[in-house]
Amino acid sequence: MPGDTTRNAVTRRGLLAGTAVGGAGLAAALIESNPVFAAASSPGEPFTGAVAARSSDALSFVLEVPGRAMGAFREISGLKTEVDVIEFRNGSENLPARKTSGPPTYHDVILSRPLTDSLAASDWMAQVAAQGSAAVRANCAIQIVDGRNQAVARYHLTDAWPRKVEIGSLKAGNSEELMETVTMTCEFIQRLAV
Repeated sequence: MPGDTTRNAVTRRGLLAGTAVGGAGLAAALIESNPVFAAASSPGEPFTGAVAARSSDALSFVLEVPGRAMGAFREISGLKTEVDVIEFRNGSENLPARKTSGPPTYHDVILSRPLTDSLAASDWMAQVAAQGSAAVRANCAIQIVDGRNQAVARYHLTDAWPRKVEIGSLKAGNSEELMETVTMTCEFIQRLAV
């Protein structure tokens, strides 16, 4: 039954396991056999939202900045918005504190990728250091793209600028990939329709 959360959770686990082990065919069979997933799909179309959101091995993250060729990144973190909680009491009442929302907080967005010959991030960081962030802020977007080059999600960053550009630790004889990490700060983060 649709209201049964236990059955729904088991089916979601089954769906993910089916995708990992048996591929899309098994996942489609699991979807068709479950009315919760089937109801979310158009007739004749398989429900793909749960699968696409978890196939992170094929995802890439494209940072779009007007006038700058920033390119794609392999890892992302910090696409997060929080609202502070403020507790207060009315006068001397002996009751639990009331809670209300405080100002929102938009976290730094951290993007990483193997080091390339692109100087876009370093040049932008150099402009921030020389001119200050106010002169080089940009409204930019992060587009999450799957392995078939289809957009999965899109985020808008208002008044963004790089706070830090970092190259991973260097060690002679190390065979690991050298990673470039760009930490972006912004005034506002909003998820947009793809």
